Amino acid sequence: MDLDRWKRLDALLQDALERSPEQRDAFLHDACGGDLALEQEVRALLSSGQRAGSFLESPAIQVAARGIREEPSITSAAADAPNGKIRATAS
Repeated sequence: MDLDRWKRLDALLQDALERSPEQRDAFLHDACGGDLALEQEVRALLSSGQRAGSFLESPAIQVAARGIREEPSITSAAADAPNGKIRATAS
């Protein structure tokens, strides 16, 4: 990507972020002037930022607690195994 295109992409991204999510679709459609590749790049960056933002907004302890609840832990598997040892099995 050349420098001019990167600057345009960055400016559009910043402008889009200043708008509410409801306003972004119309803004990007108009601001990109039919350059679908540019519009898709900005949308991809917005989407990535939203996913990263929601991840970063969650306290680490809550993320860890969800992981523990959703997956059986190795410690509980060890507690259920004879002599507290887990035997490896081939898949």
